[in-house]
Formats: sequence, structure tokens, C-alpha cells
Amino acid sequence: TFSILILDVSGSMKKKYEDLFNLANKIISKQMINKENEGVVILFGDYAKAIINGQYRLLTLADIQIAEVGGGTDFYKAFKEAKKYINNKNEFMNKRILFLTDGISSSSRLKPICDRMTKENFQINIVGFGNSSRFEHLRQFSSPKCFFTSQNFKEIETICQNIFAAEY
Repeated sequence: TFSILILDVSGSMKKKYEDLFNLANKIISKQMINKENEGVVILFGDYAKAIINGQYRLLTLADIQIAEVGGGTDFYKAFKEAKKYINNKNEFMNKRILFLTDGISSSSRLKPICDRMTKENFQINIVGFGNSSRFEHLRQFSSPKCFFTSQNFKEIETICQNIFAAEY
């Protein structure tokens, strides 16, 4: 499996950084069981940066400072960063993207990027943490039955773990 985790570390997520990284590390730990699994972890705010590329390692809160992505929210830059890692992944039977955010940002430029990801056979999972109406504009970019929202972070954790449950 090849996975791309795109995680919102904007200022509005600050109170959930520890929960977010615990969730990500649970997913990463299970991915690390199969040494053939590879992935990318992207942190985003105003900017986006891949902090893991290839072999997994666990995240630390220090990765947020290392990434230097700012406190705002820019979905386009997050997906643009992810696009760099979707080519030449045909050796992987399962390819997925998990995009997790609590923010609001324009989605007007996402269609070409998401179309490309779909063409490369990536399943695009979009998970919104907060009021569902703020994320509805993102539904069009998710794969079928891969759009989720909740105002409860424990539910978000369950949703994200279920996205990866097939290989545990």
C-alpha cells in the first residue's frame, strides 16, 4: 500500500495537535508492520511540506516547527504538494490519500489535481473536523463513499482508522 496523509496543522488545530499526531502515529505504526508499505506525510497550513517520504517513521510534535508551514489554511498548496508523490506508484495495489482538516479554504483550483490523483488510481478520502456544512464543497473531490465529517475528534479517529482497516 502507498498512502499519502495530508494533515492540517494550522493555528485552529493547535489544541488538537497531540490528538492528531497520536492518530497519525497509530496509522503509521500499523503501516510499518508490512515493510512493503510506503507513504508520504504532508503537514499543511499556509504552505505544505512533506516530512516523511518513503519509509515510515513516527511523527513528533517537533515536526510542526521543522515543517514551517504557517498558521493559515491553504488546501491548494496541500494537494499540490501531494501531487508531487503520485507518479510511478503502479507497483502498489492500494493507493490512498487521507486529507484531514478543520479549516476553510478555497477549493476552486483542486479539480485538476484531484482528477490527476484519481487517474493514477488513488482513493481520495476527505475528512472534515467540524461542522459538516463548512466542508461540503470538498465532497466533489473525494472518491465515492470517501467523504466524512464529524465535530467529535474520537469519531474522526475511528473514521481514519477504518479507512486503513482493510490491511490490518
